[in-house]
Amino acid sequence: MVTDTLIQYVERQLRKAVDPQQVRQVLKAKGWTPQDIDMALSKAGGAGETKRKEQLEPSAKPAPERYAASARQINLDFYVLWLLRLGLSSIFLVNSLTAWLDPSGFKKLLEASFLTQWMAGHVALIPLIVFNDLSVGVLILLGRWPLWVFAWAGGWLLAAALVKLTALL
Repeated sequence: MVTDTLIQYVERQLRKAVDPQQVRQVLKAKGWTPQDIDMALSKAGGAGETKRKEQLEPSAKPAPERYAASARQINLDFYVLWLLRLGLSSIFLVNSLTAWLDPSGFKKLLEASFLTQWMAGHVALIPLIVFNDLSVGVLILLGRWPLWVFAWAGGWLLAAALVKLTALL
């Protein structure tokens, strides 16, 4: 689904005189569908082309240094995002493995938290934790459905933090 954020990103890249094919490659690597990329480029193309032409003289072409700087920024963005995905997925995957191999630690944590004490059979949450964390970790690593997966991961991490904090009280 094409979002305003995606269109704004494409417009910024076009204003920087980034080649649309480079923008297409970066967005594809970030998990956007070809249809979404085409739509975002077409929606941003009018505004992006107009603004880009205003910045350049009519017969002037962008300096190669601008392309090189833009390409470096695109590569940096790609690697930073990949590192974030790798780190976040590692947290979920290790947590899933820990819950599977050592459920007693999770059982103690769930019993100590007053948030989970009202739940009958809260120990049954441990297989849910294993499955959820494994699924989220793999989906983050693969870059699938980034908006929904990151939203779910954020909510899950918030819930885990609250359980851990209330276990300390």
